Amino acid sequence: MGKDRPVRSLACFVQALEGLQVLIELRYDTLIRGMLDQVDEHMNLTLSSVVVEKMSNGEKHEMPFIHVRGRVVRYVHVPSNVRPHTAIEDHRKRISEARQLHAREAAQISKPLLKGDQSQVV
Repeated sequence: MGKDRPVRSLACFVQALEGLQVLIELRYDTLIRGMLDQVDEHMNLTLSSVVVEKMSNGEKHEMPFIHVRGRVVRYVHVPSNVRPHTAIEDHRKRISEARQLHAREAAQISKPLLKGDQSQVV
């Protein structure tokens, strides 16, 4: 997977919006409205229940899902009911808890077996 970005990056803020309806403005005068499902460390976005609108002619298309490369994103409009600081802090807590859980599970799996100890053999 490559290097993880710090938990204080812009990608972290956009990841904090996962599960919300968002408006994404692309470089080529296109608007995308939909449920933000996933954001990776490069700000590649996956949205579901999507409406794509061309700003030049107002033409709209509905799609069940779409993947958007991070390099074509111009703006991510934050929903008005989201408090940015709270969203980031909640996201950082979720990441921290997930890392701690993973570390605990990894420690349990990697416990060495003592000679003659068959209790952990499956």
